Amino acid sequence: MEHLNLSNLNGDSRFPTVRDLVTIAFRRRRLMMISFAGILCGSILVAVLQPRRYEAEMKILVKREPVNPVVPRPG
Repeated sequence: MEHLNLSNLNGDSRFPTVRDLVTIAFRRRRLMMISFAGILCGSILVAVLQPRRYEAEMKILVKREPVNPVVPRPG
């Protein structure tokens, strides 16, 4: 099996470029497609088979006082 050597002629390691990553993806095209399809089908299956649950909660707070209470005049 061929290994991708990520070092230049001086022996300094470097970060993989986009081209390096795309090369790996094209070499493993079948594996990547099977993995993508499996994850996609699994997530769709989980979404469809989950029970439908809707839960709501509400509180109504009512004050039993007049909005503008009458203030008695002093005196």
